Amino acid sequence: MSRKDRRANPIEESRKWSEKNIDPPGFNLSLFENKGRGVRTNVRRNAGDFLLVYTGKVITKKEEEDGRLGRLVNYGSKKEINCKMKLIGEVLCLFGTRDIHEGEELLYDYGLKSYPWILRVSAVHEEGQVSPLETKEPVKLKRKIDVLSSPRQVKVSKLGPDFVTLDWKSLSSDGGSKVTGYVVKQKRGSDGAWEEVATLKAIETSYKVPKLDEDQEYFFSITALNQNGQGETCELDMSVVPRPPEKPSPPVGPVILSDIQKTSLVLAWKPSKNDGRSPLTAYYIEMRDPNNGSWSAVTKVTPDITSYCFL
Repeated sequence: MSRKDRRANPIEESRKWSEKNIDPPGFNLSLFENKGRGVRTNVRRNAGDFLLVYTGKVITKKEEEDGRLGRLVNYGSKKEINCKMKLIGEVLCLFGTRDIHEGEELLYDYGLKSYPWILRVSAVHEEGQVSPLETKEPVKLKRKIDVLSSPRQVKVSKLGPDFVTLDWKSLSSDGGSKVTGYVVKQKRGSDGAWEEVATLKAIETSYKVPKLDEDQEYFFSITALNQNGQGETCELDMSVVPRPPEKPSPPVGPVILSDIQKTSLVLAWKPSKNDGRSPLTAYYIEMRDPNNGSWSAVTKVTPDITSYCFL
């Protein structure tokens, strides 16, 4: 039977030593430079092993030392920690997060964000310490949540006679709490009132706004949501007037040829002046055979590209 097979169940071990109200063997109290007291293990420990009990329940007003070592385990940084606290029933217990070498100090994150604590302040002078002043209720630390920044680069990706499709990029700052969704709003004309059209999931960064009136001017905005509510709003930087799309105007010439080599050249042009009331989706590049005059497709490029290298 392997050593792993003989290992006791860590949860059962934590309950056993908690009920006995003593520490398991193999630990000792040590002094550490710049830290004071701490706890070492005298034997090698495996990842997942039960180590010590933090005596008392999650919240206790009685903090006097009782000879148990759990309360004396020091705080460690993310790179230093080798154990963590878990709540087993109503008791906090330490378990190894990795293998711990003989003679190594136990270190863990004190978990101020995970557990509620009662805080107290005591006055002390040379004659001793007076009774402490304690908080009436347990305090649980929370991450500060700021206002969300606005979504970025809201743009129209498609326009029709009765709809518009809006695209945007996720925000640069979530305010300390992850984005839970987006709100799409519209208003009719510059003097109209903003009205909500849709609430979307956080993974959605595109929305087709339906049932618009042809030739009516609209304005649109996108606002992100988190547990703190709505963040800053990003408005589309232009108004939108739904109309049936037309053919776009040709790219602006002349076509410029440059860097002509034996087997390659660079082709460049200027963008179309009129997108036909619907955002361009591509430029198609073709090549004509000088022998028979027929055109054949070479490639297509996105509308933000106005040059192409033939190889």
